Amino acid sequence: MKPIALGYVRTHPFTSPGEITAAKDHLAAYAVQTELTLDRIYVDRPESQPEAFHALIEALNRRGIRLVLVPSLAHLGGHGSPLKTHLEHYTHARVLIPENL
Repeated sequence: MKPIALGYVRTHPFTSPGEITAAKDHLAAYAVQTELTLDRIYVDRPESQPEAFHALIEALNRRGIRLVLVPSLAHLGGHGSPLKTHLEHYTHARVLIPENL
């Protein structure tokens, strides 16, 4: 059975629909390449942030999933991000960044 992962993409006011699709496709391709089951990708939009991030944390804890895919560290606020630290601390999940692997 393949390990299950959840994805997270954070957008900004000028993110195009094509950029969102490309980010999601990148995560899906990485999951296939590394034999993960990508169950769902949570997308935070500027008007609703951090709603999807909170839903991601809830899903990780409720379902016991321990892998999160993000297109880049920028989606969690950049290097040394408190969001990444918060996510890993409160869910015990490992954050995987396909561009760095």
